Amino acid sequence: MLIRIEILIFLISIWYSLYYIGDLFYGSRIKRIKKQQDRIKKRKEISDKKTSENEDQTSTTKHNGLSPEDIEQLREILGRAQVNKSRGYYDTARNLIVEWLAIDKNSRELNLELAEVYELEKKYKNAEYIYNDILEMHPDNVEVLKRLWNILAFQGELQKSASCYELAHKKKKDDIEVVDILAGTYFELKNFKKCLTYAKLFLKDKPRDVEKLGMKWYCLEKHSDYEGAISCYHKILEIQPYNSEIKDRIQKLELKL
Repeated sequence: MLIRIEILIFLISIWYSLYYIGDLFYGSRIKRIKKQQDRIKKRKEISDKKTSENEDQTSTTKHNGLSPEDIEQLREILGRAQVNKSRGYYDTARNLIVEWLAIDKNSRELNLELAEVYELEKKYKNAEYIYNDILEMHPDNVEVLKRLWNILAFQGELQKSASCYELAHKKKKDDIEVVDILAGTYFELKNFKKCLTYAKLFLKDKPRDVEKLGMKWYCLEKHSDYEGAISCYHKILEIQPYNSEIKDRIQKLELKL
């Protein structure tokens, strides 16, 4: 009976290890991108709330000289557009926004709302054009860069999306989410040199993140840095001491050394 239990535990350990490795490195691109997009969506919601609060406090001069009455009407139109958008009436929402863009075409608020409607309609190229236009007027807006990355990722243009996040990283070095997504994006692109750079940077802030440790040792193996890879394996074992797959990989790499 005891032998049977030990065999069962052994089989469960093997299954867990294989599942972990497969999920970490050979999962589909869609799964990894979706995870990143979910993070972007949460951050975007927070950003939208902060943007709305800040814009409520701005002076009327930021609306191209619109009168207080016009600005009040603009808020009302935006509110109606957002209600229609939430109900799935995208045509109505878009028409309301476009009507007011004819009056205040440079309004970031209006353009962001229109881009979001296009996103919901899955007209990603239209949203991409709008985000690029906003960035011409507000080149330091990191949140718009993130939205543009999201749209490019939806279209499968990972190299362009990586470029957006490189810009975002230069503008906001301490944004750990940007570093996280850059590591994942370059891993998908099989650019293991850059993936390693951002994985290391991420691990400085979160040294026990198993996913990034896995990316790091994978990249190190690709560069034949077996000692570095073994060091990463041991760190993973500290977090997952029963990971027999990692133990096997350590033995194989030690033989190579």
